[in-house]
Amino acid sequence: MPCVIAMALASCASAPQIALVGRLTVTPNALTFQDTAVGETSPEGALLVTNAGNIAVKFDRAAIGSADFVTSSGDCPVSTLAPGATCSLRLVFTPKTTGLRTTTATILSDATTAAPSVTLTGNGIVPTKVLTPTPAALNFSDTVVGTGARQDLLVLNTGTATVKVSAVGLSGPNASDFLTDTSFCGEPATPSGTGCTLSVSFTPSAPGPRSATLTITSDATGSPLNVKLTGKGVAPTKILSVTPKAINFPDTAVGEVGVTSG
Repeated sequence: MPCVIAMALASCASAPQIALVGRLTVTPNALTFQDTAVGETSPEGALLVTNAGNIAVKFDRAAIGSADFVTSSGDCPVSTLAPGATCSLRLVFTPKTTGLRTTTATILSDATTAAPSVTLTGNGIVPTKVLTPTPAALNFSDTVVGTGARQDLLVLNTGTATVKVSAVGLSGPNASDFLTDTSFCGEPATPSGTGCTLSVSFTPSAPGPRSATLTITSDATGSPLNVKLTGKGVAPTKILSVTPKAINFPDTAVGEVGVTSG
């Protein structure tokens, strides 16, 4: 019996100790942002940070080597990240000059292993500001005076930089016959690739051809943007009709009252 106890104690004494390791990993190991105009901000790129160790790690921040890239949001805690837990970091590209920009983002923490890093790449391009209407003009079908018709006009920012719309207005000989949203969908700042669908209504006040111009003033190249509006007012017609066209009474004795069937 003493021998068995001695052997068990020796086995316990020689058991390996589990090392306590705090280690963060990050995926993906590189982010490439879409081409972005100087002074603009790209869509976000996301990083997943994981505590791959067996002890909690206190997350600090992402140290980025260039002002062209910044952290925009994320849910990584300011305190600790438990073993096996993950959190996200989101970054954006805001180029200060044109050309290819590359740097490294290093994830700082109190982990006991080397800090993981991610390569960030983006291309700064020359900003252009262009508003493009679709269709190029609106032509309304013949419309009875006093009644309304409606068409949609899509005004899209086809440039590479945000366009700021300062005014939307109607002018021309029959401007009062047309109506639209002068707030430009409530979004005067229009990023590249976005726009506004303007609803334009036509209510002719008199018969005959009617025309006006929709004008959008902005800081886009070629401003103001003019869209021609045309339509034709048609006089209302008033027609009385009688049904049936004829009534045939049955043979009726003098002094009696004839009644039609139905």
